[in-house]
Amino acid sequence: MMRETHTLSHGSAHADKHLREKRFREGQRITWVSVAVNIVLTSMQLVVGFIAHSQSLIADAMHTLSDIVADGFVLFANRRARKPRTPITPMAMAVTKPRPRWCWDCCWRAPAPES
Repeated sequence: MMRETHTLSHGSAHADKHLREKRFREGQRITWVSVAVNIVLTSMQLVVGFIAHSQSLIADAMHTLSDIVADGFVLFANRRARKPRTPITPMAMAVTKPRPRWCWDCCWRAPAPES
């Protein structure tokens, strides 16, 4: 990757926005290339695996399919990181609303046994 010419030390909001947009576009492009390659690879592995009756190729195709799901998470995170900085989030991470307490209770605490 090329070295960035704009730095955050300039204090320029325009330079910061330009750098953020450039990184967003690069991240999107790279991830979409990965999605395309993984789709082709998954398809080829499935076709050859079924023709050759190879369980290992079919299993590897499912693993490659999970890489496509991971790429989806990367696309989501990249879009989320695109949000601008705020005084609350100086590293440009988006502010999320606090999760309700019941989420913790449902996910991590075992229900009380019924008497």
